[in-house]
Amino acid sequence: MIKVYLDWNCITHCKDSLSELKSLFERYKSTFICPYSEAHLRDVLRNFNSNPEAFSSDINLLTEISNGNALLLKDGKIELLKVNPNEYLSKEKNFLDLLNNFNISYHAIRQRIRGLLKKEDVESIAKENYPQNVIPLINSIIQRDSKITDDINTILEQTNSFAQNNIEIRIKQVYYMLDLLGFRSEEKNKSFANIDTDAQHIVLASLCDYLISNDKRLRDKANAIYSHVHCATKVMDPHTFIEEMPHIVEQCYDTELIPNVMSQYGNPTMQEDGAHIKAMEYPLWGFFKYCYNATALNNTLTQNMAFFMPEKQFIFYDELEQLARIVALVFPKAQRESYVQDYVQSFIYSRPKNNLVFTIDSVRYKYNCLLTTFEGLPALRISYERI
Repeated sequence: MIKVYLDWNCITHCKDSLSELKSLFERYKSTFICPYSEAHLRDVLRNFNSNPEAFSSDINLLTEISNGNALLLKDGKIELLKVNPNEYLSKEKNFLDLLNNFNISYHAIRQRIRGLLKKEDVESIAKENYPQNVIPLINSIIQRDSKITDDINTILEQTNSFAQNNIEIRIKQVYYMLDLLGFRSEEKNKSFANIDTDAQHIVLASLCDYLISNDKRLRDKANAIYSHVHCATKVMDPHTFIEEMPHIVEQCYDTELIPNVMSQYGNPTMQEDGAHIKAMEYPLWGFFKYCYNATALNNTLTQNMAFFMPEKQFIFYDELEQLARIVALVFPKAQRESYVQDYVQSFIYSRPKNNLVFTIDSVRYKYNCLLTTFEGLPALRISYERI
């Protein structure tokens, strides 16, 4: 399924101005998954003491949209849970303490940092129209004034040697630097707790396919950061995403496109960032984002064979169930539900099923499929012939 991360503003407006977005997620619930995170819980807890009724309403909405799928980071490691937000909060009492401890005078720090820069540099950073250009601009300012070859990466590595191995630290450090230096800065009365929560949204969204936000400042900072760290997450405003959703669904399930996908995406090429393969524009069935042409890996294999892999190194429980239901369509009706449950349970107990062979017919092609695993996650081998 396609992982869509909604910022808190989008979720709350699903009650009113973005009710269409909520309706579309219900309509396409087999294609999209919208996990909640600790950043969402921070947002919802703001009403915990001051407005219990609003807190309860927000928790219910978050539960409905996420279907209880939680995407968390613990010490830089991904943790997936199938648990309702209320149940999770009842076990994690430290969330309130965490919020109360964010008492840093962030605005004063920001003013001090900007006072160290030339006025024209601060203005040029603030006025940069293209997010992907702002970090190269900041690097040029650093290198000009320091007369050395330092850039944002080397400075952050020197201040925190763990940054490159921890996506949360790496993204947050760049986020703070962008805001402190004046790129799409937040309002001066915004607390450090709010700033850090926004940064956390960008961190967690980097593990998903889409980040949807109504906040242009957050979108621009996310685009700048994702460009800098070579993250493929697409950033959209909710109205554009609403328009795109039917097209995304259509492309994901269009089996007629598979031969073109295999030829367009399946051949490894060396990119600037060292990647050997590019991600498909839309994942096959919402799961498989990378396509490896078989002959590119082994020239003894047939040319019309490819291996399809998931994009991220994790899959939610709901995604496993949905993948099983797609595959189970080739079974007699009486066998489908038992296959779905057996398949999901095989992953839960770390004994994933391998070597399930099935055939799918489209208008022009017959696809011979082998559902297997790659590094513990579902993978698919497809070969085709014209009908």
